[in-house]
Amino acid sequence: MPVDDSFHRPLDIEFLPLFDPGATIMAYVDVISDDSANHYHREERIEMSGQSRALVRLYLPSLNPDRRAFKFRTTLLCIDNGIRSGDFSAPIEETLIEVQ
Repeated sequence: MPVDDSFHRPLDIEFLPLFDPGATIMAYVDVISDDSANHYHREERIEMSGQSRALVRLYLPSLNPDRRAFKFRTTLLCIDNGIRSGDFSAPIEETLIEVQ
């Protein structure tokens, strides 16, 4: 039976870990996509271990193939148990994100 899929081409976002592996236990990136015209809101979180140097990829579904903007926030859990959390970015369309 055919199924009508409302989602179009997903956002393919890559996160590049550039934080100090000697000072970072974990890195978290929260991603938000809002499409108010279609009443669609999506929140995702990716995690990176402090020693990881591998790109992490996130596929973010989209109802509108022309809407490519999203916001993100990075939180680092440091080796001294400190937490460094930034504010959410302004909406961006860049798909290679430096995590630092």
